[in-house]
Amino acid sequence: MQYLNKKTGGNTGTDKPAGINPYPIIFSRKIKSTIWGGFRLYPGASSETVDIVDCPKVGEIWSLCENHNIVALNGGYKLLPLDDILKDLPSAFFGEKYDGGCYKKDSFPFILKIIDANDRLSIQLHPNDEMARKIENYYCGKTEMWYVLDAQQDSEIILGFNQKIDEETFRRHIKNNSLESVLNHIRVKKGDCFIIYPGTVHAIGKGVLIAEIQQNCDITYRVYDYARLDSDGKARQLHIEKAIKCVDYARINPGGCNESGRYSVKGSSVRHINSNEYFDVMIFESPAGKGIDCPLKLPVFSVFMNIGEDAFISYGDNCCDYFPKYSALLMPADYNGVHFEPADGEKGITMLQAFTLPDTPDKFNIINQIYANS
Repeated sequence: MQYLNKKTGGNTGTDKPAGINPYPIIFSRKIKSTIWGGFRLYPGASSETVDIVDCPKVGEIWSLCENHNIVALNGGYKLLPLDDILKDLPSAFFGEKYDGGCYKKDSFPFILKIIDANDRLSIQLHPNDEMARKIENYYCGKTEMWYVLDAQQDSEIILGFNQKIDEETFRRHIKNNSLESVLNHIRVKKGDCFIIYPGTVHAIGKGVLIAEIQQNCDITYRVYDYARLDSDGKARQLHIEKAIKCVDYARINPGGCNESGRYSVKGSSVRHINSNEYFDVMIFESPAGKGIDCPLKLPVFSVFMNIGEDAFISYGDNCCDYFPKYSALLMPADYNGVHFEPADGEKGITMLQAFTLPDTPDKFNIINQIYANS
């Protein structure tokens, strides 16, 4: 493991870094090309971008996850991958009182993504924790949240079934290529939010751009892919038998997320847009030309995901770092005195914040006290 000198940023070899105090860590991004991707995630692209000659389609930006060579871009941990940083961070970074075990498992709890569906994604589902352990010998399943950043007219997602269904009927519709007829189709627009629980049959439709926050799991069981071929001319693998073991037939006509609270933090709008067993999500928005003061002292670490335009973050003793669009920032527990400023003075800031508190009745009281009093 290579470490950096806190003062100079130079590599110090294999000596453990001396006295790196917790600070907001900004990370690089991983770009993924997919057969259903598009060109909206290229720098300077817009919703009107149709084609970029000789460039591969980009389906995903992975803003933060472990084991994908995503590295820190600022401070004493600069150029170190998240995996190595997690091993070195003190328990105080994660929140000593509320450390629920994710860090102790030596595994980061989240994956954060941006997804550009230029074409329909496969109809799929994910296992829950129990089935992930049983089928894949992996420690967790996949609960995810979608926040719609942009959507073309008449764009839709698929979420659950539109009627009562059983395994026999499910298999028959897959075999007859008629599965879409029994699925719940939802028209979407910018700002919509959805929670996708494990076992829920789902798909992102053509023309939808979303931010996704999920458990640290990439297990996907495809049940239908529109007879689509990959870049080698082969049909992508389906996972019907595994999916059958995990499908939740009770997910009938689910809707969007219910907002849990609204707050004003130093003149910025903050909304609590999702809460589940694994993470809570807030959205921060500032007016055009205004920054965001973030004095919040959460008792646990959190992740900020920049879903607006490029910004700067200032913190500590005159530290100022660039926070690009679609990047993620790891915020220490109990950290105080952070300011976000738009890089373009005529634009505002929009960020998602995700964190994990114990899923108890007292959780909402904790959240309300922190944000209402900031």
